[in-house]
Formats: sequence, structure tokens, C-alpha cells
Amino acid sequence: MKKNKLPHIFDTYSIWLIYAIFTFLCGYVCFARLDVSLLQHWDETRHDVNTYEMPKSNNFIVNTYNYTKKYFNLKPP
Repeated sequence: MKKNKLPHIFDTYSIWLIYAIFTFLCGYVCFARLDVSLLQHWDETRHDVNTYEMPKSNNFIVNTYNYTKKYFNLKPP
């Protein structure tokens, strides 16, 4: 007894369809809400400034804000 088998063309298109759906979902997850949530917490922006200023001042131990020493944060950037 022969099994009903789909033609080879459907196998090729199904792989491309799965690839297209996967690419669309990855793009949606990465780019869907870029305009909604910016850095709004003052604590996180201070950590960003600390991280930016560390290599500029070659001081990787003491955190700085506006290139002055600050000891307000409890965790490293």
C-alpha cells in the first residue's frame, strides 16, 4: 500500500515559510516597542554616565558623575 506523500515543492516552501515566520517574530520582538520605553529612571541614567566616564578618565575604581567623585551608588556599572 502506498502512502500519500506531499510533493517535494511543499517541503521546500514549508522551510521558507517557517524561516519567514521566525524572522518576522524576531524582528517584532526586537523592534516593536522601541519608541515606548526610554531610560527614565534617574538611577539607571547615573549608572550610564558612570560607565561612559570611566574609560574617559582612566579611573575604573571610583565612580564619577560630571567627572567629580560620587559615592551614591551601591553597585558597579
